[in-house]
Amino acid sequence: MLRSGPSVILFLAWRGLRQYGLSSIVAAFSIALAGGLFLSTWKIKTETEKAFRVYDGGFDAVLGVRGSKVDLVLNSIFHVSNGPDKPLTQEQYENLKNNRAVKEAIPLSGGDNYKGFRMVGTIRKLFEDHEWRPGRKYELAAGELFADDRQEAVFGAFVARKLKIRVGDVIQPYHGLDFTGEDSVHPNDFVVTGVLEPTGTPADHVVWIPIEGALNMPGHAEGLGFAPSSVLIKFQPKAKREYLQLLYYYRNHPELMMPDILMTIAPLFEKFKAFEFALTAIAALVALTAAGVILATLRSAMNEKRREIAILRSLGARRATVTASILAHAGLITLLGIIGAFAIFAGIGSFAADYIREEVGVIIELFEYDPIFLQVSAGMLAIGLLSGLLPAIQAYRSDVAQNLTPTS
Repeated sequence: MLRSGPSVILFLAWRGLRQYGLSSIVAAFSIALAGGLFLSTWKIKTETEKAFRVYDGGFDAVLGVRGSKVDLVLNSIFHVSNGPDKPLTQEQYENLKNNRAVKEAIPLSGGDNYKGFRMVGTIRKLFEDHEWRPGRKYELAAGELFADDRQEAVFGAFVARKLKIRVGDVIQPYHGLDFTGEDSVHPNDFVVTGVLEPTGTPADHVVWIPIEGALNMPGHAEGLGFAPSSVLIKFQPKAKREYLQLLYYYRNHPELMMPDILMTIAPLFEKFKAFEFALTAIAALVALTAAGVILATLRSAMNEKRREIAILRSLGARRATVTASILAHAGLITLLGIIGAFAIFAGIGSFAADYIREEVGVIIELFEYDPIFLQVSAGMLAIGLLSGLLPAIQAYRSDVAQNLTPTS
């Protein structure tokens, strides 16, 4: 007499998986593709949004000429996008710097690159006094900071590693934000005086030079003088009245604007809602396809194994055992799909994280635990078991005597 139990159920399920290997693999791959796409879409979106929403470089706002607030913030904080069309004047910078509400006013000037990495002019104060995160200042891994009145450069950690730059090297900047070849080189030398410690922020992707050196390189507008493209602002925590007055002043200024960094970045991700929805819809369609493949596989198996099931029943296998083996078959297919989903997510996630880090300098933690991992796994398992429910019911109701009758 055939004993019933978990071991028999698993044996029958494994035997079914091997018998219908190709269709089972197709079903498992469909589940893996659906789960991998959904996990990748969800985690890349949420972690990227989290990284951008919380990173402000230790500043509150940015001053620039009136135009696109998003472009101004992206250019000044993340060093992507194009900068303002016009620079600020030294008088505008001094007026802001001397305001009682302002604790720090760090000027920036961009417009050149070194082999594809942006060169940003600023002042030593950014590295000496500023905390890019509470309690964290920029630190040097090697060398020293540039002098504000010399043609010197400090490399972000990522750029230095990528281009194999060392202290003492001499570089020549290239005109424009994108590297277009040796024809665009500026004919003046910058000596590399230091390399920053890694921070995991966009600062790692920048070549930092003195702002006066950036503005007065050959090929730039004559007589430009001190004319930053934007100013990063940190407000005095106790000067609330003056701060509100300053906000009101620049809100109504005809030429200048001073957007809040985090408030400007937040709405940016609303533009990606349609893209996110499209990928989620694709993942859902693939999941439904996978459910259909599982159902078709098990129905086909049932039609071919009627006599086998009847023999098992006649040897003492209970209805519940045979039924459970069908569900276990569906569960094994789904389990393989879940494993494959995380493998696909790991591949897509690693590529996306590296790409975002290299292009923007923002580190996203895609592989930190998230409840979505369990939720997606449970959802895929439910889909798989539901797909096997109809064949399992069919096995439960099968007539032993009829299926044992020889067919001619």
